[in-house]
Amino acid sequence: MNIFSSLFIWWNRQTISTRIYTYFRGKVIGVDDLGNTYYTSFDNKRRWVIYEKENYASELSIEWHGWLHWTTNSIPIKISKTKNIMNKVFVPMDQNSSKNDYKKLGIDRTYEPWVPK
Repeated sequence: MNIFSSLFIWWNRQTISTRIYTYFRGKVIGVDDLGNTYYTSFDNKRRWVIYEKENYASELSIEWHGWLHWTTNSIPIKISKTKNIMNKVFVPMDQNSSKNDYKKLGIDRTYEPWVPK
């Protein structure tokens, strides 16, 4: 992305003002698995993230989200990920794909509401 488009287009990447502020007042804390870089100010009063791709906050890991929102002060370290559903990153579904393809999964979609006696 060129410099001119970063003056006006803030939703894809960082703007020029964010880039200048990060250069002069930011100190790198860490990088997550997706390449997002996390910064803090020198006086430790502000925390922010520069996304590697598009600005999509759902792609933050749980550990970095907690650090970014002052829930925890411990800086996340890289740990080998186990096969746990909580460690997965949210990926939005494609709008063209069928969202509820339960027949492939073998799930019965019949619904019987509960009626009190």
